[in-house]
Amino acid sequence: MAHPTSTDVVRNLLMTLMCCGYALGSMLAALLGKQLLAVHGWQSVFFVAVLPVLMIPFILRYMPESLAFVLRKKGSSALLATARRLRPDLQICADCEFALAEVDSRSGDSIARLFSEGRCFSTVMFWIAGIAGLFVLYALSSWLVKLMSMAGHDLGSALNYLIAFNTGGLLGAVAGGWVGDRLGLKWVSFVLFIVGAVALMMLAQGVQPLSLIVMLVGASTMGTQLLVYIYTAHFYPASIRSTGLGFATGLGRIGAVSAPIVIGFLVALQLPLMSNFMVIACVSLVGAIAIALVDERASAYRRSSTPVVPKTQQVE
Repeated sequence: MAHPTSTDVVRNLLMTLMCCGYALGSMLAALLGKQLLAVHGWQSVFFVAVLPVLMIPFILRYMPESLAFVLRKKGSSALLATARRLRPDLQICADCEFALAEVDSRSGDSIARLFSEGRCFSTVMFWIAGIAGLFVLYALSSWLVKLMSMAGHDLGSALNYLIAFNTGGLLGAVAGGWVGDRLGLKWVSFVLFIVGAVALMMLAQGVQPLSLIVMLVGASTMGTQLLVYIYTAHFYPASIRSTGLGFATGLGRIGAVSAPIVIGFLVALQLPLMSNFMVIACVSLVGAIAIALVDERASAYRRSSTPVVPKTQQVE
């Protein structure tokens, strides 16, 4: 197992914190939804949902491209300017030239490279893990309130469980990222998939206290999905990282689309409440198996943890 450098640890931490925006947004949606539904009706929720569009100009203006992308497309001078803008305190000589590590400098069709160099099987496993993770996440995000209502809780209490679910997801993502830096993203993701399945089985059995069990479910399902994304990004070299992560997240939407439909179908069959949670738990186990089968020998992280290095000066 490759040991992360200090740069990798900071990068993993920042990626984890960035991914926590999903959980924070979902918590905010639940809190606002409780107030808006009671006072202004369901239509108001859709008007508020448009507000994030206002962030697009700021994203386009202030979010930089990755250093490897800047180097490949614009050269060392553009990379130097970007680095100085991001880190004014960094001492880099003006005539310093940068080069991509060999694993990141290879050319070729990015889609074809997802299946070359021993990555074919692992690429498919990432897709399956992404589908399974998003199935679990969207099944619970879409139906947790309804399922808890079916268990006898009123709407307010059911929405509180949704808040507990997302709070757990936030904590699970941060804690999982921290542990993953030290023990490896692959096996931490695997364990969280397993913990998620067990927690869902406990929820199906009505184990008390329910709020803590729901938080554990959130920590181990939402946290897992965020770690899988980070692990996927680490697996591919920088030159095809966007393609690899894009395919994994894009195809993962199969799970996101199918989850509300499948759980809705099960609810319509009026099966015992535990059956719904057991189905979701089984999908979590599928995700665990897929992650366990990823071949780390093909990982770019093992081959190079410094994708952009100066030719004439080493920069930490």
